[in-house]
Amino acid sequence: MKNFVLANISDVLSTLFGIHLGANEVNPFLASLMEATSVPEALLVKLALACGVGYMVWRWRPRLLKIPTIAFALIAMSNMVVILTQL
Repeated sequence: MKNFVLANISDVLSTLFGIHLGANEVNPFLASLMEATSVPEALLVKLALACGVGYMVWRWRPRLLKIPTIAFALIAMSNMVVILTQL
């Protein structure tokens, strides 16, 4: 569970930094939420939802949490590549 939360925090922070540099959010749900509220608020909602769902998966089938953990870590790494191209 700790790795899942860290991967999500990495995703949120790298997204926030990338948007600050001029990158765009590619997730349509999150992009529309950012337009309706603000970027930090939308990212906090995303983090809370992801951790809530992650907790339920962890309680039900802990081994299944490895897949989304890897996915969020890869998303954070992809965000870092975008950030490097924006610099």
